[in-house]
Amino acid sequence: MSVDYLPVWKKNATAAERLRELAFVADKHPEYFEKWALIYCEYNDQRFKTRWMSGSDTRTSDCLAVLQAGILTIFEECQR
Repeated sequence: MSVDYLPVWKKNATAAERLRELAFVADKHPEYFEKWALIYCEYNDQRFKTRWMSGSDTRTSDCLAVLQAGILTIFEECQR
């Protein structure tokens, strides 16, 4: 398998710019997104609320597995 596109996250990009870049990858390689989850926190003076969404074919158990794998990946990469 050859890599024909690799996202380059620009420094200080907005959330919208990062999500558009991710959408571009999903358009180009939908097979990368068979199971996915997105978590964000709505944070302002009135509230702190965690929000989430996942793919239509991502079961709850898959969602939790994706999140756990992400936690482990972040932890490992921060140890370098």
